[in-house]
Amino acid sequence: MHNAPLTYAASRRSTLADIESYPTLTVAWLRTQHTLAQIQTQLMDAALPSNLLTVAASGSLGRMEQLGSSDADLIVVLRDRPATEVMRTTFDEVRTCIAPLCLPLPEPGGIFDHAITHDALVSSENLGQIDESPTTFGKRIQLLLDAQPVFNPQEFERLQAKIVARYLTDSDLHKTDAWNYLLDDLIRYFRCLSINSKWKHRGAPQKRENVRIKFGHSRRLLYAGLLLLLGESTVKRSTPMSEWLLSHLKLTPLERVSWVYQSQGDTNFPRIGGCYEKFLATMADRKPNRVALHPNAAELAAELSRFTFQQDKSWDPDFVHRLLF
Repeated sequence: MHNAPLTYAASRRSTLADIESYPTLTVAWLRTQHTLAQIQTQLMDAALPSNLLTVAASGSLGRMEQLGSSDADLIVVLRDRPATEVMRTTFDEVRTCIAPLCLPLPEPGGIFDHAITHDALVSSENLGQIDESPTTFGKRIQLLLDAQPVFNPQEFERLQAKIVARYLTDSDLHKTDAWNYLLDDLIRYFRCLSINSKWKHRGAPQKRENVRIKFGHSRRLLYAGLLLLLGESTVKRSTPMSEWLLSHLKLTPLERVSWVYQSQGDTNFPRIGGCYEKFLATMADRKPNRVALHPNAAELAAELSRFTFQQDKSWDPDFVHRLLF
């Protein structure tokens, strides 16, 4: 079994053993590396405000899946709690830095359209509060799902570690229930994303269909990547669970799934890889046939479900049971 990578995907090859079997993903990986290097250069060469802590790429860029229509989803984190106008100004300066790259911007009003502070992400005061701002909640969970740094990587890693520590319960850190808070928030994120997309686009069939296809593929794999890592972390090891998890967050969602399949000796990962390659290839088309992807999404869900619920003998069974009850 290979070890977890020491670096984020932007500066290394994919850990997928058969990456050449997925030509669309291979091209997207190289394209994303080039784009992330450009973003890093733009930010490093700029005289950005001292209150800027770190910047992370998320979404397609974070997953190394940049296609022609991919947005520049960036998470901008500030050190302290400045006035609202200062937060906006700093965020706009980051946007201005990458403007020469002519990358599509995320939709206005979404979680990638505002900066956030370090304290808002790591404070435990709002842990378990279901009325927490979706922007704050969304950014925090996204930093664990697919984000990788493009500015101040050391600060990014410290931030990730603090977010993981925030979620740990007071119980024995080697026991499964140490992840109760994070698992519940992860499930909440996935279900909220599902219902929000259905409601938000209920009057726009074409937009709703596009969101439905993305949800059935990239969003589902995003969820599975962290979920499977949490499950795999419950296998008894000498390394504390939180330390083990942090060392594997440098994997992309697809790499996380592949890694856990290999760890469990399951040879069926090509079913996942094949479904995802078909999704990316279709979405890369100028006129994608999204309807044709419905069976593909169902196949992806079926395989992920089969694998997950067969792990009740390998993972702590309480973890698997908590997924439904």
